[in-house]
Amino acid sequence: MSSLPINANNIENLKSYLNASGGLQRANRYAVKIYRPKLNDLPNGPQSSSYITVYPSEISFGARATNYIYDGLQGYNYGRAVPNSTKFVGGIVMTFYVTGDLFVLNYFNDWFDAMYNIKNNSFFVPWYDETVQPANLQLTYLNLNGNQTISTNNQSLWTFQEVYPVEAMPIQLSAKADSPLLYQVVLNYRSINRSSIL
Repeated sequence: MSSLPINANNIENLKSYLNASGGLQRANRYAVKIYRPKLNDLPNGPQSSSYITVYPSEISFGARATNYIYDGLQGYNYGRAVPNSTKFVGGIVMTFYVTGDLFVLNYFNDWFDAMYNIKNNSFFVPWYDETVQPANLQLTYLNLNGNQTISTNNQSLWTFQEVYPVEAMPIQLSAKADSPLLYQVVLNYRSINRSSIL
C-alpha cells in the first residue's frame, strides 16, 4: 500500500500548490449582471431589455442536492439509493445597500409586479416563456485586479438560467443614526451554465 511522504503537507508544498492554482479566490471579488425581459404589463409601459450591473453587498447561491429512490432489492435498509434527479436548493439570495434613488427597490418590485399584476381589473399572470425563460443572472469570479479569474477550463462565468424573484425580506427602517437601508431578495433559477467570457 502506497502512502504520501511524511513532508507532503509542509509549507513549501502548500505554497507551490497555491501558486500553481492561481492563489486563493477572494469571497469579495465578484461582479453581477442581470438580464430581465421587457415588463410590458407595468402601468408605465415596457422597460429596456438589457443587462444591468448590480452591486450586491452579499450574494449566496449554489446549494445543490441529489434526489434518489430506493431500488427495493434485498439487502440492508431498503436496497440501494439510486440517484434520479438533481436540484438547486434555496435559490440566489442577494443583499443590497439601497441608494438614494431607490433603484434596487424599484427594480425588483417592478419585476414582482410584472410577474403577477392587475390588468383590466383582474389579475394577470404572463406566460413563463415571455417573462422567465429569457431572464438570467451572470456572476463572474474576479481576481485581485478586478479581471475574470482564470479557473480550470475557464469556468469562472456562471450564468443562472431562467431567474425570477420569489421573495423579498421585510424592509427594516429604524431611528438608529447612520444605519443604511438594506434590501434582501431571493431569486429562483432553473440551472447554472459555467463558462468563460475570455
